[in-house]
Amino acid sequence: ITNTSTGGLEGAYRTGIGFSHTYGGATDGNARIQKSNDGRFLFENQESGKDMGFYVASGGDFYFNTNADGSGRVGIGTTSPSSLLHVAAFGNAASLIVEAGAENLDAALYLGTSYAWGQGCYAKAAIIAEGLNTWSRNKMHFCLEDTESNGAGAVVDLADSKMCITKEGKVGIGTTSPSYPLHISSAHNSSTGMGLCIKNSGDNDTNDKRTGLRIE
Repeated sequence: ITNTSTGGLEGAYRTGIGFSHTYGGATDGNARIQKSNDGRFLFENQESGKDMGFYVASGGDFYFNTNADGSGRVGIGTTSPSSLLHVAAFGNAASLIVEAGAENLDAALYLGTSYAWGQGCYAKAAIIAEGLNTWSRNKMHFCLEDTESNGAGAVVDLADSKMCITKEGKVGIGTTSPSYPLHISSAHNSSTGMGLCIKNSGDNDTNDKRTGLRIE
């Protein structure tokens, strides 16, 4: 199914649906949905400078379902994706942006593994940009959740922050409020009380301990 505005879907052995919106003698957008002769299934907007959107009403989901064996790949900015999701930037453009709903909210990238493929993922690791409500500035957190559960309550959040970087560049390990360029809290190491230990692997308690740290 086609019309002259889509060039007969451009090419031999191509099938699909082509359409345009014409008003006042001008054509606004030439789009097509097609199966090409090289095996690709395409959604295309052929008019330069025009957007193409997919809209889902409130409460609905939009998803790409890959093959049952997980071999299907999605490419954004590339027609040859090499991973399940491959985002290729053009020039110095951002490859991926994760944006919170407001500057006092948090933007998060969650990571996790499922008990079995298709059983759902309980994210127990995350990189979270904590919104500070001041000119869109953030505090970065690296979070790990450690409960022995795969239930919904096991999802990681800011309370599971193990390391953070403040907007001033201070790094906190074991604390989310570092007071120094590197602030290590030993609160989680009650057995030794040490916040930092540097030791050669070949040394033991009875040998000369050359720690391998030199500060000049």
